[in-house]
Amino acid sequence: MKRKIIFIALRRLLIILGAVFASIAFCTCADKKSSANETLSGVYASDVSVVYDGRPHSITIMNVLENDSVLYSTDGVNYSVVRPTFILPDQYTVYFKVNRSGYKEIASSATVTISPCILTDISAQNVSANYDGRPHTITIIGALPTDTVTYSTDGFTYTAEQPSFTAVGEYVIYYSVERNYGYYKSSCVLTIKPTVYGKYFNRDFGILELSTDNTTVDANGFSGFIDDEPFSIADSVLSYRDMDFIELADTDLVYKLIAAEGVIYFCANPFGKLDISFTDSSANIKLGDDTLLSVPDYNYCESGTVTDYIDLRFEQAFAHTSDVTDITVVLSKREQNPIAFDRKYVTYDGEAHGFDLPSSATIISEQKEFNEVGTHTVSVLIVSDEYLPCVTECTMVILADISGTYASTTHVMEIANGKVKLDGTECGELSIADDKWSLNDKPITTTNDGITYDGETYIATNDSMLIIKVNEQTSAAVKLPQDIDQIIVIDDGTTLRFVADEELISIPHDGNVVTIYINGNALTPFENDGTEIYIIGSADLNAHITIIDVKTK
Repeated sequence: MKRKIIFIALRRLLIILGAVFASIAFCTCADKKSSANETLSGVYASDVSVVYDGRPHSITIMNVLENDSVLYSTDGVNYSVVRPTFILPDQYTVYFKVNRSGYKEIASSATVTISPCILTDISAQNVSANYDGRPHTITIIGALPTDTVTYSTDGFTYTAEQPSFTAVGEYVIYYSVERNYGYYKSSCVLTIKPTVYGKYFNRDFGILELSTDNTTVDANGFSGFIDDEPFSIADSVLSYRDMDFIELADTDLVYKLIAAEGVIYFCANPFGKLDISFTDSSANIKLGDDTLLSVPDYNYCESGTVTDYIDLRFEQAFAHTSDVTDITVVLSKREQNPIAFDRKYVTYDGEAHGFDLPSSATIISEQKEFNEVGTHTVSVLIVSDEYLPCVTECTMVILADISGTYASTTHVMEIANGKVKLDGTECGELSIADDKWSLNDKPITTTNDGITYDGETYIATNDSMLIIKVNEQTSAAVKLPQDIDQIIVIDDGTTLRFVADEELISIPHDGNVVTIYINGNALTPFENDGTEIYIIGSADLNAHITIIDVKTK
């Protein structure tokens, strides 16, 4: 019984201990769950600062997890899952909350600062105007109607009123253009010049500049002093030191021309060309129709390029490089080129013939070879480093080929290889005089069907010819029939009749005794009823020209 009571007591003790331990365990677990509600660390958003670029900008929360709950607000009261973005320049505060299971909620904020950009489409130019009694100002380009435009004359205080100025002087105008996303600030210079201020030009002096630094003017601005020397302006011409000056436009460019002993100033475009020509050994330098300088005792331009060899003209280019650009034209004196060309003579052969010229000579004519009978002249350019370039003429004479046999009523002329036979006797060689064929200083003139020589006309022929000479004097030239076998000469005492099938010719004579020679041999006649008859056979007729000499006593 006692053991039973002890057992029951022990069991109750165990139950109580179990309850105590359970209670302790419960308390421990309860304490552990409460300590897990900690604050998140490492979750934050940095401030953002950018210059306006037309794109949206916002904050970025770092180290959030996929299952985190993120809320945004722009007033700290109303939150949304939508992250706000901003485009226009300003400073914006973005509030945010981050909730993660088992952690305390994070609530914080960051700023987005968008700075205005500098506008790139705004400009204004310096203004320069002559005094005219009216107000002048600047013009701003690129400003929109919605822009805020302000002006300043000191660079500090800006107002919407646009400044303008009337009096002569130099003014700095500051301006500011503001747009909802950018701004632009700059300044321009407004210059109001008296009517005399500017650059003036004189060919002998060059440029005279009137400015506030060296000029004082009277009330009207048309007279005054330049460095204590007086000037005056009338009819747009400034008079100074006994010289007249014309006003230069802003686009006018001035050059100083130096040529030998001559110096002159002139106005021209940025790129131009001088024309240099020579007359009576004087160099004439022109710009268009305007003669700038004439320099005597020169006839060649070393610095220019030849544009016309016939009239010896040169061209020299120039370009503007400074306020006053120097241009030097180098002149010199050269002798005439002594080279000369002989006339070239050619006998017509159907081929084209050219000119044989030295390397310093160039044919500048369109045609350079010729093959027709006549006189042909070409222009030849001669260029050397020692003499004046010049254009001269070179002539070729193509003479007709007059080789052949020609017959007149009394003579036969044979021309071959330049040698001439008259009635079978060599009488000289062809020569040239006055661009024509000549024989023994007498001209030979060609005709349509032959030649003319020494007052006698010769017809070209391919026939066999009979020449009859009486006492060394040619009496007749007769064409012989083809395939002739013989010629019969009949002497009736007063007349010689030459017969070959038909009578060829009759030649009267007054000699009592007649002797007939052929090829230097005397013929023996026979008589028939008191008539002497001579027979010339085919053996003596095989030459192209047959000559019969008749001698009387």
